[in-house]
Order: sequence, then C-alpha cells, then structure tokens
Amino acid sequence: MTLLNGEPIGDPTPSGAPSVAPQHPVASTQSQQVGLVVGIMSLVFAFAFPLAGAILGGVAVAQARRGGYGNPLALAGLILGTVFTVVIVAVVVASLVLGVGFFTELVGACQDSPEGTIWGIPYTCN
Repeated sequence: MTLLNGEPIGDPTPSGAPSVAPQHPVASTQSQQVGLVVGIMSLVFAFAFPLAGAILGGVAVAQARRGGYGNPLALAGLILGTVFTVVIVAVVVASLVLGVGFFTELVGACQDSPEGTIWGIPYTCN
C-alpha cells in the first residue's frame, strides 16, 4: 500500500480481503443467436445495400458488447458497409463534378462553334 502524507492511497479494500473483478453481463443464448443473425444480415447487406449493412453491423456490434460476447461477422459488416458507402458517395460526387464540368465546357464550346470535340468526345450543337 502506498502512503501519501501518512494517508493510504490506492486500493480501498482492507489488506487480506480478496478483490473482486467486475463481472460483465452474460447474454442469453437467444440474444447471442439474434446478434449472430443480425451480424450475418449486416454482412450480406454490406454488399447489396451498404448503408443498411453499416447500420445493422453497428447495432449488432453494440449488442454483442453489451452482452459480453464477440460478433466478428457484425464487425465485418460494419466495416465493409462503411467502406462501400464512402466509396459510393465519392463516386457520385466525382461523377457530378465531372458532369457539371463537361456540361459547362460544352455550353461554352457550342457558343464558339457548332461542331467539335470536348475531352475526346465529338459534339454537334443544334
């Protein structure tokens, strides 16, 4: 035991008394099965509907942590769903930016000449 100014600090249990480790709640078998099913669903949904897979994976991982057991399928669904969602959002944003840039350039080119090419793509303005 450590003393600070003559006062004991640290473990408040009296010496000789066994310290008890905190107990994690134990999930029921039915709860674990439901968590496993949601984890599998999150993994499947991560490929078909990534945002739904990420949400289901997050719910299943949180349920597993509260229950004191691991759910690697839910974690995989959470990670893949999140990564695929970010990739899809990036592709959509890039497509919009490139599309707006192409359209702006096409409008400017049509004012200059009725036929030509932009980015290697032939155009004809009416």
